[in-house]
Order: sequence, then structure tokens, then C-alpha cells
Amino acid sequence: PVRFADGVRAARAAGATVFLEVGPDGTLTGMAQQTLDSGEAFVPTARKDRDGDLTFVEALATLHTTGVALDWEAYFPPAKRVRVDLPTYAFQHQRYWLPSGRPAGDVATAGLGAVDHPLLAAVTEVAGGESVVFSGRLSLSAQPWLADHAVNGTVILPGAALAELAVRAGDEVGLPVLEELTLQAPLVLPENGSVQIQVVVEPERRRVSVHAKTEDVSGWIQHAQGVLAGVSGGVSGVDLAVWPPAGAEPVDVGTLYDDLAGLGLEYGPTFQGLTAAWRTDGEVFAEVSLPEDTHADARRFGLHPALLDAALHAIALGGFLPPDRPHLPFAF
Repeated sequence: PVRFADGVRAARAAGATVFLEVGPDGTLTGMAQQTLDSGEAFVPTARKDRDGDLTFVEALATLHTTGVALDWEAYFPPAKRVRVDLPTYAFQHQRYWLPSGRPAGDVATAGLGAVDHPLLAAVTEVAGGESVVFSGRLSLSAQPWLADHAVNGTVILPGAALAELAVRAGDEVGLPVLEELTLQAPLVLPENGSVQIQVVVEPERRRVSVHAKTEDVSGWIQHAQGVLAGVSGGVSGVDLAVWPPAGAEPVDVGTLYDDLAGLGLEYGPTFQGLTAAWRTDGEVFAEVSLPEDTHADARRFGLHPALLDAALHAIALGGFLPPDRPHLPFAF
């Protein structure tokens, strides 16, 4: 007698947990699976009416995923094998969640003035006229595009957004020029919950500062401070009548965001705005753009933070920074 069931039981008693069928079909596999125990695998190497090579490779893959050590060096001859790196960036995705539609409310009932800006909602003048405070709330649910700016897996508000906040506050008080802005601490955005922000402007002293507080912390942290001005001191311009600039050599940007991701700078689709670049001695010229689905919201910014941030990515192409670690802007 064949005593197949007895044979399977004997193999189990000897410690077998993976059974490989070598034959023209999966008949024995089907029989053995009738007595399947937890943690066991039955793998056929051939199936009737199915491609033999494909079924055999599937069997190898199944063995590999069950912990069986395979000789891949024998399967992949060195002359033909090519290793391919898995992508280290967030895959492009499309959100289908409906916006919350939660109304901001009438801030005037709380004695505040309204501000038409995607990151700020209200403004109030402190008694005595020495400072003006702008307030808002940031979260990945209200501003999902911010999730596309991560460093080593942590979502951080880009420095370009802090600059945008300072410029917008300066516009409101008649000081539209941001002469300088120094970042003092990264503003981490939690996966859940929100962050309260305040932009404080002292018009007489022409100072601006950005502060934030999470829901579970009572104290405020100052993340940036800078100096505002009423008029610009002038910036040397570049003649862009000819584009690309004469004598500039094109730079391949095809792997830029993969390379940055390898350093821990994980930019999602909204922040992957650098599309072309050229380089001369000491200068980089770049073309940057926003994804089409951000255009409507971008009109409410002075300069969309993702667009300004993408312009800063050109620094990585100029050889101005050590290539073996990530860098973030410290001062504007």
C-alpha cells in the first residue's frame, strides 16, 4: 500500500514543515493539504495545463517566503543577474478622502480680524500697539500636501513655509520685505492632531518671529525670527532674456529626488518641483513648477512654499554642499 498519509505524518514527526512535490501535477499537494497544520506549506513544482517555467519559479518564490534557504547564486548566473534598488521615496498617490469642510468660524466674534491665507486665519493687535499677532493651525488633515516634506520619515514644516508666514505677516503691517529670517528649531508636524502657530510682528522694531505649540504641550516654541523692511535694499539681477543662459551646461536632474531620498530628504509629489537645471561656475539655473492640482490653492500664497522649496533643491546640483548627509535651510 502507498500509505501516503502515514508518510506525511512520519515527515511531520521528523520535523518537516514544508513539503515540495516533484511531479507532473499538484495531486499530492492537494491530498496533503487536507491535513494541513498551522505553519505548514505544500508546494507543487508543476501544474497540469500551466506554464512549466512559471510554475517552477512560483514554487521557488513560495519556498523563499516560507523561510527555505535557496541557492540564488545558482539560479541567477552572475553574467545575467542585475540588482535593482527599490524606490526609497514615497510612491505617488492620490487622495480620495473628502475634505472635512469644517468652517473656520467668524473670528470677528472673538475680537479678531480675518486673514485670507492658507496657513493663517486670524490677526489681532496687542493692546498698546507694540505688536501684531497672526494665528493659525496646521495639520496633515487640513494641509495634506505638507506630508510630502519629510526628513528620515518625520514630517517637518519646510523653512520655505516659515518664510512665507513671515512675508505674509509683513504685508499686513506695511513691511512687505523680509530682509532676513533665521530658523531656530524644526517644526515637526504630528501624524495625528494639529499644531497652533503664531506669527508675532513688532512693527516699530521691524521684527518678526514664528512660534508653535502642539495640542499636548502647554508652552510655545520659537521656530524662527527675522527682520522686516518697508522697501527692498536692491538685489543684483540676472539677465534672463536668453534661456537657458548662454554658456550654461545642462544638468541631469532625473535622479535628483532618488538621490535626496537616499540621504533622508523624502520629497513627495508636491515638493518634487525641480524639472530642469543648468550650471556655470558658481551658479545654478533651474526651472521649477507646481503640480496642477495645487494651482488653485497656490493663488492664496505670496509664493507657495513647495515652489520656493523646489528652487532651493538646485543647491544640491551646484556642488556647494557635502554629498553624504542631508541639509535643510538655516537662514534666508
